[in-house]
Amino acid sequence: MADHQEVTDEFQVGNAITVKERRRKLFTNKSDNGYRTSNWSHVVFEHPATFDTSALEPNKKEEIIKDLITFTKKQKRRLRKKQKRKAEKEKEKEANGKEVNGAVKENGEDAKHSASNANDVKEIGDVSH
Repeated sequence: MADHQEVTDEFQVGNAITVKERRRKLFTNKSDNGYRTSNWSHVVFEHPATFDTSALEPNKKEEIIKDLITFTKKQKRRLRKKQKRKAEKEKEKEANGKEVNGAVKENGEDAKHSASNANDVKEIGDVSH
């Protein structure tokens, strides 16, 4: 379980880095080259404005930063609760019976192959062409 959690954490960190370093693109529907098959073309969007360089009062900027941090914490908490509920449901499902090729295992036997009497088993006749 701990190894799985470590891998999951590393994967999430990797995704966060990828998202942070992602280059934004602006698309237009006019191709810049007559040889393209698509009418869409793009340019990399690099805007010089950042939150640090925005013209806001320092108090207002602090308030916005606090709101963003609070929102992020709440969202992360909601996601963790959702993941926990999902994991609990999976454990409960495992405890009640395991699925094997579409059939639920019951008492160590496949439900597909545990026919209680001869009427439950269909015989397949020879089909010759």
